[in-house]
Amino acid sequence: MQKLFFYIIFVFTLTGFISCKKETVENGKQIVLRFSEPMPSEHPSAAASSYFADIVKQRSGQRINIKIYFNGQLGTQEEVLDQIQFAGIDIGRVNISFLLEKVQSFSLKFQELMYASPKEIASYFQENQTFLTFECQTEKLIPLGTLHPDLRCFYSDSTLIPSVSELKKRRIGIFENRILTFAIKKLEAVPVNIISADIYGSLINGYMDAREAALCDFLIGDEYPFINYVLITPYISLPDLFIMSAEVFSDFSSTDKDLLIKCAEDAGKYYVYRQKQFLENKLPALEKEKTVYEDFIK
Repeated sequence: MQKLFFYIIFVFTLTGFISCKKETVENGKQIVLRFSEPMPSEHPSAAASSYFADIVKQRSGQRINIKIYFNGQLGTQEEVLDQIQFAGIDIGRVNISFLLEKVQSFSLKFQELMYASPKEIASYFQENQTFLTFECQTEKLIPLGTLHPDLRCFYSDSTLIPSVSELKKRRIGIFENRILTFAIKKLEAVPVNIISADIYGSLINGYMDAREAALCDFLIGDEYPFINYVLITPYISLPDLFIMSAEVFSDFSSTDKDLLIKCAEDAGKYYVYRQKQFLENKLPALEKEKTVYEDFIK
């Protein structure tokens, strides 16, 4: 009974917060949107999120302010999507692999698309924006824009993996979702769900042979100092997206909706620059400190 009471209080509080936000938007007053960013501020994707917030504020004449919560302060990407659906969070940067846990109608199509080049994926999303938006809206989500996919990597403290073909029968740690599970199984490897925040501990105790991740995520990750072997490969392309609550998005005028979408597009272009700059700074140290292999054959 007590849990039910607190749940009811939460719903009424959230409903009141959303109503106030809608009234603010309609009256043309300043509004603050909460943005969930899963990475720390030095990550190139986080820099793109900051750039998005800056240009939205500038181009809206200071009316639309976006407060960014870095480093997953508002929850995991799965949790953030849940909250965005019900307008508890306004916007978030999430990976396509987590989005497709919600928008399953697009999942089968993407299982083919993720083996395309980043350029081909960018063209697909640009040409099929209306279709993707429609599919996401059924789940109360709005895709504002897409970021260029990062390179992927496999890393380990003790398992030498010089090529993608050497992943066969290896236990590969992932944050489990159907897209990554499908991709790892297609490599004839064994996907294992990361159930602990101690990724290094999972490596040394044999729970997994290697961990799969976006390259930029690994380069600033906590386990980086303890890793000896890294395989860099674009075996799949998994773009991130800026996802907004459909309920909050609907409160804006057509002009402001176009502004948010255009700013997301420009932030995507900015991300390409920041990602290139980031890798140019980080890769020389990586190659000096670790045993690094590259496999660019998909």
